[in-house]
Amino acid sequence: MRTGTTRLIATLAFFTLPAPAQAPERPTVLRVTTRLVEVSVIVHDKKGQPVGGLSRDDFELLDQGKPQQIHFFSEQSNRTPPAARKPLPANMFSNRPEYRYDVPTSVTVVLFDWLNAQFEDAAYARRQVVHFLEQVQPNDRVGIYALVDTGHLRVIHDFSSDAEELVRALQLFTGSIPRQLIPPERRAQVAAARGDAARVAGELENWLSESGREPARTDLENRVQETMTAIESIAHYLQRIPGRKNLIWVSSAFPSLIEWQERLRGGRVEFPLTFSYEINRATRALNDANVAIYPVDARGLVGNPAFTAAQQQPPFDSIAPELPWDSNLDNMKRVAELTGGRAFYDSNDIEGAMRGAISDSQVTYTLGYYPAHNKWDGRFHEIKVKVSRPGVTVRCRRGYFATPEAVADHDQIQRELFDAVWSPLDSTGLGVVVRVRRGQPGVLKLTLRLNAREVRFEQKDGRWMATLDVLTLQKNAAGLEVATSSQTAALKLRGETHDRALKWGLYLTKTVRLADGPGELRVVIRDRQSGSLGSVSISPLPGH
Repeated sequence: MRTGTTRLIATLAFFTLPAPAQAPERPTVLRVTTRLVEVSVIVHDKKGQPVGGLSRDDFELLDQGKPQQIHFFSEQSNRTPPAARKPLPANMFSNRPEYRYDVPTSVTVVLFDWLNAQFEDAAYARRQVVHFLEQVQPNDRVGIYALVDTGHLRVIHDFSSDAEELVRALQLFTGSIPRQLIPPERRAQVAAARGDAARVAGELENWLSESGREPARTDLENRVQETMTAIESIAHYLQRIPGRKNLIWVSSAFPSLIEWQERLRGGRVEFPLTFSYEINRATRALNDANVAIYPVDARGLVGNPAFTAAQQQPPFDSIAPELPWDSNLDNMKRVAELTGGRAFYDSNDIEGAMRGAISDSQVTYTLGYYPAHNKWDGRFHEIKVKVSRPGVTVRCRRGYFATPEAVADHDQIQRELFDAVWSPLDSTGLGVVVRVRRGQPGVLKLTLRLNAREVRFEQKDGRWMATLDVLTLQKNAAGLEVATSSQTAALKLRGETHDRALKWGLYLTKTVRLADGPGELRVVIRDRQSGSLGSVSISPLPGH
């Protein structure tokens, strides 16, 4: 990793106000620990049609069974025309949705998961996705992404309501062929369906042996981490788009919640492998961005091969609950419940499942509240929403984890910056506008404007303090890294300066020395107090 010559300066003085008389400062620290929890709610009548026109007073919201005051309320409809895009002047770039495209009131992302798909399932699901895209309506805003077998996220086409354009983009995308995920459990199913009990036992024992278990364990770990990173990147990208967002996750396997249960085989204990950290990070990012996941099983209609005409009773009753048709469907349901979506499985109507997900966005309500408990101890809090209308059904996410906001260590900060700088999607948790000017030959001068209200400030010793980590990375035309740099801006603002920043914005200036040749410059900013991310891609580079 080659480091470029850079400097980072925080500037706020667009005009000067006389400094007020200062009272003696006391060493005090003010921290804001109350958090706004937003819940997207769907209400249907007896015929399954969306119910619109409800008011705040029609809703009752419970957190762990206790009523909460609704501080924020809004109704969204996908029938509302998108807000017109605000044009940016030349040499200005931004990750804010209002500057990039006509801002929709709801969007749907189709994530085509090749990483966790069988080859035959992926081919069938692809045809079904094409049929679905051919029926896209003018009110729909659909984007198509792919998680390929290398673990990388690819943007096939960003949001559009043009059915022909979306279909053409998917048909032209070759990506990569999905890896053949044939775990020993699936081979055991096939053997059981054939009545080959001895082969079932042998393969399971081989899988539990050290030689077979470790590669499977490593592959599972990698797939979980890559899948969760991709989902988190999508959540960060969708965060500033208003209304409800749907993530239709088309896959053959849903490894995010898989656990290796403790078992005893021949005197050997296999300890569980869990992914609570990755799951909590991704789930929190989805909930913060108001994204509901709709897992769609690409396998279509799936039966239990152990119960067949040739097999009078399933072999090995003690291991039957661990077979993947149980765990896979449980994973789908749990992912959907945690985010307010629905799981679609055991059906060949993949196209209909995706249409059902979009239908959920016709009318949605967003309720925001500050939990009265104010206890962020990591426990799961159940959310229930009731509507004072007879005969309606209500659906929302099941709850949230009251995770404390621990200060990230150096390794975690670097990992989050690394993921953001290489993601094909910009993070929008911090809105950033970048003005680019040419300096001396081979030098760019960047002015970064942030909304100070999106930055977490703490008051200490009479100053408003915040810490921003800034990373820049330049890629060449082939997408390879040629130069990178990172800095930290420690802000200590007096009261009047902080007030001006809230009104006019927070500005950072940065000088970057470019490598030779065309390419792209990526700028990532991370708020160290809140963990919020903002990233902007600058391409083409001025002068190239």
